[in-house]
Amino acid sequence: MLPFNGYSDAMNGDWEFWIKGLDNKNLSTEMSLIKMGKDNRFFVRDYSTDSEESFWAYQHNYLGGTLEFDVNVKQLNCSCAAGVYLTALDDEDCTMNPYPWDVRPKCATIDVMESNIRGFNTASHPCEFDQCDVQSQCKRSAIDVDYKAYGFGSTFKINTMYNYTVRTQFMAEKGSGDEFDSLKSIVTTLVQDGNEVVIEQDCEDYLQPLAYKLNKQMALAVSFFDIGLDNDIDEGCSTVCNDSSTMDIQNFRFTTGDSYVEEEEDEVDPDDTFVVEGIAESLEDCKEGCTECHYGHYEKTPDTMRHMCTDETVYKYTNACKERNDQSKCASGSDSMCFWSFAHGTTGQEKRDSKACRTIPAELIDGDMKYGRKSTNNFNKGLCKYGCDDGETCNWSYLMDDADKWKGYSGMFRCKA
Repeated sequence: MLPFNGYSDAMNGDWEFWIKGLDNKNLSTEMSLIKMGKDNRFFVRDYSTDSEESFWAYQHNYLGGTLEFDVNVKQLNCSCAAGVYLTALDDEDCTMNPYPWDVRPKCATIDVMESNIRGFNTASHPCEFDQCDVQSQCKRSAIDVDYKAYGFGSTFKINTMYNYTVRTQFMAEKGSGDEFDSLKSIVTTLVQDGNEVVIEQDCEDYLQPLAYKLNKQMALAVSFFDIGLDNDIDEGCSTVCNDSSTMDIQNFRFTTGDSYVEEEEDEVDPDDTFVVEGIAESLEDCKEGCTECHYGHYEKTPDTMRHMCTDETVYKYTNACKERNDQSKCASGSDSMCFWSFAHGTTGQEKRDSKACRTIPAELIDGDMKYGRKSTNNFNKGLCKYGCDDGETCNWSYLMDDADKWKGYSGMFRCKA
């Protein structure tokens, strides 16, 4: 087993991953760098073990996330290929055990990269109901973007004489909540010295069976193999793959929740009327800046439930409401915090008319705060009501970007370390 350094936000940052190549084949690691020789492959594991059980493979939540790494293929001529794949393992038909080079098991896979100095391909193989297409219906190549996008020499945007970055985003649809449930496309961006080549697998219906598998059910494999003179990367190849060639791959980064598209709202008749059914579970169910969020439907589409922001007034929040207070304007979720509030900048009767219990927005809880010396021993004030840790004080504070500072809408008592 060989270690290498990578980054995964699921593992809370920098992490030591482990790999094991085929017996008697060239493979070495140093820090984040992996060097691999011909006819070899490995699966990435998050702990050191030579077990071939899929449990030990690192299986990230790729749906709505990003896989990124740097690669050097300058020694890989047109009959060699460096491959990076995501594979759904089941410990039966699809395992980490090596297969003969000419056998492709019926496993759902994503070809994140198949490349050499002449070409770059990416493709997906959903293999739904154990039926795998001989040729992926969602195969894309750098040459599809531009015949000068990728190649060996300074005339190409991505010059394969040098390292380049491969960034693959598994674009998911982000609706009103934080969960992703559909795969919209797979976007691969090649980056080198400020140049970018974007290759998109934009076949949503074909990709859809992969959506749930991308959520911690696919393992990452890397290989270097001989693809022969007649291959899908360079049809005019006439040079055999050199046995002494090596590929470099390094700086693996696994991130979550950073590759998404907002849910597309259905077109609404501007003359239609929105019918409120109830208060939303969270302010986050509506757009940013919303201070009261409901759910309901339009009269003409009663079966389509959606969230609607019903108030965008900027309020100033003071202290937590009690159970006996009217909390009908507060989000219904158990995590919501219901506070007394009034329209910021109002006085007198206008202030009294706007006073009510409302959900305090997340930015006033988790934002970047400026703390002052003004403090109180009454820990029921402001957000201190929800508990300060030992050694913390209850100080007046405000959001760093609040233009009115101490007198701004964000001013209130909060716990200070």
